[in-house]
Amino acid sequence: MPHNPDNAKYWIWLTTLAGFGFHRIKTIISSFESAERVYKLSSSDIDGLSFLSTELRSVLKNKNLDYANKIIEECFARSIDIITYEDDEYPDRLRFISTPPYVLYRKGKHFDYDRIPVIAIVGTRNATPYGIRVCEDIAKDLSLNGALIVSGMAKGI
Repeated sequence: MPHNPDNAKYWIWLTTLAGFGFHRIKTIISSFESAERVYKLSSSDIDGLSFLSTELRSVLKNKNLDYANKIIEECFARSIDIITYEDDEYPDRLRFISTPPYVLYRKGKHFDYDRIPVIAIVGTRNATPYGIRVCEDIAKDLSLNGALIVSGMAKGI
C-alpha cells in the first residue's frame, strides 16, 4: 500500500500523462511544489502555462484518476509499496541525481537504500536461457553478500 495513497495517485497520474517526461514534470513541480497541486490546477491556470504546447496543456486538463487508482489497487493486491518523490522514505541517493524516478514500486524487504550497496541489472528483452541463468546466479550471489538488486520490471533480464 502506498505511504500516502492520495499523494501516490497524483504522482502516478502525472507521470503517466502522454508527453510528460522527466524534464516537463520537473518544470511543473518546481512551479507548483506537488503533483496534487498540479492536478488541482484549474483549466484557466493550465491555459496560462505558456511553456507547454496547446496539446500538452490539453493533456494536463485530463483529470481522470482511474488508471492511477487501478495501479494502486493492483499494488495493494500484490503487496507492492509505492514510494513517491515527496515521501520521506524516498532514497536520497535517487533524490539528488539528475533524473530521478518520481515513483518507486517496492516489493520485499525494506532496506535503508542510502546505506547498502544497490545493483541494477539491465539486459536484453530477448534473453537466452543461458543469459537468464547467469543473471540469476550473479543476482543471487550479490544479494547473499548484502547487495540489494533493483529492477525496472521490464521484460527480459
